[in-house]
Amino acid sequence: MRYVVMSFGCALFWATTGIFIRGIHGIAGIDIVWLRFFFCSLFSVFYLKKFIAAVSREIIIFPSLLMSGYYICATLSFMYIPIAIATLLVSLSPAVPIVFNICRYRTVRIHEIVSFGLIGGGITLFLWSGNGHSGGVGTHFLIGLILALSSACIRGVFSILIWEKGAKGHAIEGSLINTGTFVYGLILTTPHMVVAYHASMLTYQNMTAAVLLAFVSTYLPTSLNTKASLKVSPFVHQAVGMATPILAGIMAWLALGEKMSGQEITGCCVVLFGLALVLRTRPAQKKAMAKSG
Repeated sequence: MRYVVMSFGCALFWATTGIFIRGIHGIAGIDIVWLRFFFCSLFSVFYLKKFIAAVSREIIIFPSLLMSGYYICATLSFMYIPIAIATLLVSLSPAVPIVFNICRYRTVRIHEIVSFGLIGGGITLFLWSGNGHSGGVGTHFLIGLILALSSACIRGVFSILIWEKGAKGHAIEGSLINTGTFVYGLILTTPHMVVAYHASMLTYQNMTAAVLLAFVSTYLPTSLNTKASLKVSPFVHQAVGMATPILAGIMAWLALGEKMSGQEITGCCVVLFGLALVLRTRPAQKKAMAKSG
């Protein structure tokens, strides 16, 4: 149960992203990601020497690049399509372990499909206003669609990879994977930052919000995500992660005074019911996975 709480903590910290981004002005989305990676790399400075020594290991490189790609794809998707649509698509990550179990283990778990449908329906109720997109499906929209779905797939694949490696007895050094996520992400996003940089970015408000965004919304959830992925089955971990947009809405209500409509409250209740179903069947899931492994 302790690791499921980590899954909730991961969702909770990721849900703070929007609050801190509201405090950053005059900086493009990809450069905000650069700031997240930059400050998180500083927070990981004590692991850098050990990371450099282990940088060639496959168990470090691939998961790290996956999470770097997740942050980049998810952030860029918000620049191309409405936030509600992007958030909904990114939250579809539990579909990845469902498909994986069907393809790899020839296992169809009805309770997973039902709970996924309930949570997905609740999130749709919560986010969808009916007028989120009215500009047609052009190239711009398709790019955002691909980026959002890619981030969902990446997050699901990361959980499966860590879970499977751990089940096979591989030594998973989460601190090095997390450090790699930030370092590789920093390298990938630096070229754009070099071109886009201007002194007006370096305001006290921007830097304060960026540090909080990096530590609270990036460093902490990334660490919890790796730990939870090792101990919690991929579906359960990703299903709990679907609560992120709901938690973000609740935080916006509490911290920013944004009101919640009846439709949004109904969506919250449906999501909570779906999560209760996930957690109620969790022991059976873990047992089934252990037998399959």
